[in-house]
This record gives sequence, C-alpha cells and structure tokens, in this order.
Amino acid sequence: MVVAQQPRDNDPGGQKEDFGKSSPVGLLMLVLLLASVFLLVRSMNKKLKKLPASFDAPGAGNAAEAKEPVNAGASVIAAGKAAAKAAKAGKKAGGDPAAPAAEAPKQD
Repeated sequence: MVVAQQPRDNDPGGQKEDFGKSSPVGLLMLVLLLASVFLLVRSMNKKLKKLPASFDAPGAGNAAEAKEPVNAGASVIAAGKAAAKAAKAGKKAGGDPAAPAAEAPKQD
C-alpha cells in the first residue's frame, strides 16, 4: 500500500529545470529535415525542366486528328456499357449467359 503525500510548496508539478526547452538533437533533426526537403525540391525541378512540353509525337496524324482530343476513357466506358446492354438483352431473350457478348460499336 502506498500512502499519498501532500505536495510541497517548492514542487514544480513534475516539471524539472529542462521542461519546455528544446535540445540540440531536436535542432539538428529540424535542420536535416529542412535540408532534405530543399534538396528534394531542387532535384524535382531539374527533372521537370527536362520533360518535353507535350508527349505527342511530332508530325504524327493529320490535321483532323490534331483538332479533336483523344479521350480513351470515354471509349472504354462506352464499350463497357454496350457490352452490358448486350448481355442484358441476351438474358431477356433467353440466350446463353455464358455466350460472348456482342462487340461494342466503334466510335470515331
């Protein structure tokens, strides 16, 4: 059994003379982290400056293709919707669900 003691008048409440002061190790860690972030940003800027302005092949395609942007995501989504419709229609018609779905129409 431990008997509780009354706090003394000069008791700082568990805070010793070093409470609230940063140590030299903390300062060193802060300086190292800031230096590493600076070097990483500088390296990334060098890499980004080496990238080309555009990833399109120079002179590839004709003028009609250059005017219209390529949207591969929309065509994939459209193909998936068309395949789902074909599968649903095949199910309603009593077709074989294991049969391959009709190909999606090509978009230009």
